[in-house]
Parts: sequence; C-alpha cells; structure tokens
Amino acid sequence: MAIKSEVFQSREDWLQARGDTLGCSEIPAALGLNPWKTPYQLWAEKCGYVEGPEMNFRMRLGLELEPAVCRLFMEDSGRSVEHQKRPIIFRNEAHPFLHASPDAFQYQSQIVVDGYELMGAPGNLPGQGRLRLEQGRVGGSGSR
Repeated sequence: MAIKSEVFQSREDWLQARGDTLGCSEIPAALGLNPWKTPYQLWAEKCGYVEGPEMNFRMRLGLELEPAVCRLFMEDSGRSVEHQKRPIIFRNEAHPFLHASPDAFQYQSQIVVDGYELMGAPGNLPGQGRLRLEQGRVGGSGSR
C-alpha cells in the first residue's frame, strides 16, 4: 500500500488540492452526521456549485490553538507530538477518493493524530471525532 504525501506552501493551494477527495473533517458530513453541513451542501461544495465556508472566528481560533493543544497533550500524556507548520495531505493509493491532512504527528506509536483527536482518547471520542480518527488511519496515515 503506497502512501504519498504533499506539503503545501499556502492554505489556498492546500484547499484546492483537497477538492476532489474526502478528508477526515468531511466524512461526518458525507454520512449526514455533521450538524453544520448536510451531505448535499458537501456535494455542492465539492462539485464547485457553491463556495466553501469563509474563514470565521472559530476556524481562526482553532488554527491558532493547534500548537497549544499539541503542547498540552504532550504534557498531559507524555507522548511526543509534532505540530505541522505547513499544510500536508496524505493519499493512499488503495483509497484514492480519501485523503488525510493531520494537524500533528505522534511518532511514539507511529500513529498520525489529527488535532481534533488530540482532545481525547480514541475510545472516548464523540461520533464525529471517532469517524475522523478511523478515516485518518484508512485515508493516509502510516509510520514515519
């Protein structure tokens, strides 16, 4: 199973590269489990009929807090986590319709950990978080 990665210089390039595949944050919407986006809205965005959401305060706050979440997770868990400074996408040739774009890497156990999953143990995640974790494993995670 070949996994390819691509690092992007800008958020805009990264967003464009995500256009034709499903990422971890989109899986709940595709399955009708996202309270903020319907499967139809996701389809319309992916097909280019409507623009995706504009960056809002909550999105900016999440991006700004990612390094702090990584640091706090390391302090609390004792695990080594490295925050991604630039956007990256992993694609698994066995699942070309999926991608993973982790916010951080956990190298100790060689598992890619998304920023959202840093908030709780896999067995304790709410539905959306659990789906994102599982898709990240299938869509593109792997050892370093």
